[in-house]
Amino acid sequence: MTAPGDMETLALPDRYHMATHLLSGLENVLRTLAKTLPDGSFTYRSPLGTELSLLIQEQGDKNVTIGQSHARMLLNWAVAAGAGDSGPTVVGILSSPNMMKLLANTSLDLDHEKQVELEDIHESPIRGAQLELLSAVNSVFLSNTNTEKLDYPVIFAISHLESSVEDT
Repeated sequence: MTAPGDMETLALPDRYHMATHLLSGLENVLRTLAKTLPDGSFTYRSPLGTELSLLIQEQGDKNVTIGQSHARMLLNWAVAAGAGDSGPTVVGILSSPNMMKLLANTSLDLDHEKQVELEDIHESPIRGAQLELLSAVNSVFLSNTNTEKLDYPVIFAISHLESSVEDT
């Protein structure tokens, strides 16, 4: 039995919309709060498996690694800094294995241009593909919110969770 208002009982499009806004809002709040913390690194692990890792320092131009048990990221510190941003620079990873429940059975919803690009890469249509989340849902945030085209590459390593699906 589910409680009224339980997000898992929402229609799938509403659930995905809610998850997207939840993660986006969390990124903004965490980015703002992290700037009030002293320089250094910080990792919090909740009893239910959610992890938050932060790296806070003044701007620089060397490579740094931030990570936890679900994900790691290697980037040049200059990528993390926002243009014209004053104060410390923040890099964070929020990993939530429990978000997988909200995003189960998600569909691949791409604009036409991206779909054509993926079909060219994989040399086949992607319609009807069965998607499965294989890792915790990882949300990465930087002081720099303009991440469309970065000056340096960012490398991610994401751990896969063991499947907990039971055969029925």
